[in-house]
Amino acid sequence: MTATDPGGYFTPATFRFLRRLAKNNTKEWFEAHRDVYESEVREPALRFIEAVGPGLKRLSPRLVADPARVGGSLFRMNRDARFKTEPGLYRTSVGMAFALGGRGDSDSTSLYLFVEPGRSWAGGGVRRPTGPTLRRLRDAIVASPAAWRRALAAPGFAPWFPPEPAAPARRREDDDDGHPLVADLRRRSFTWRADLSDTEVCEPGLPGRYLELCRRAAPFTRFVARALGEAW
Repeated sequence: MTATDPGGYFTPATFRFLRRLAKNNTKEWFEAHRDVYESEVREPALRFIEAVGPGLKRLSPRLVADPARVGGSLFRMNRDARFKTEPGLYRTSVGMAFALGGRGDSDSTSLYLFVEPGRSWAGGGVRRPTGPTLRRLRDAIVASPAAWRRALAAPGFAPWFPPEPAAPARRREDDDDGHPLVADLRRRSFTWRADLSDTEVCEPGLPGRYLELCRRAAPFTRFVARALGEAW
């Protein structure tokens, strides 16, 4: 699976901007350096989104890669004040989401790319879904344990889906402490994550690399989507 390079994507200048933003996270600084944001962050991200669109459609025709400057697959840099958990007005990463059907909420299946100095990653699934969605995922695992195991057995996938840290879990009436998949039944998130180095992010073949990661994770992503009643 390949993607053509229409003029380059992320570069060391992208990371320099994000590092500087982390140290100067104010409206005044951002506006004074908006031209750098446009040329080294937003434009490369939109080119990347456009480049991976056809490949994502081959994975699932319902995956949406929208390179619109506003309201598309690229996350806004402004943090949402309602859910802000970190200081500063702006994100210090570049986030992109490719949602099934374009929904893009916490209860729908999506693929992601986040670019951040030393912490970039590709991933997908559903993170911290609501209770009813979590129940549907757990019920799907109980109903189809063999299919779940096959999804996790995809070559190279295991490191992208490590066990969640042990934590007290609210007991369900149908919980079975002896169930062979009890650790998965007690998960709070169903997401995969493959870390990317800064060097990998800056390579011109990043779209192809990203699509390959998504292809390898497709059995898992497809299981999650179908468990939620989403057409894949």
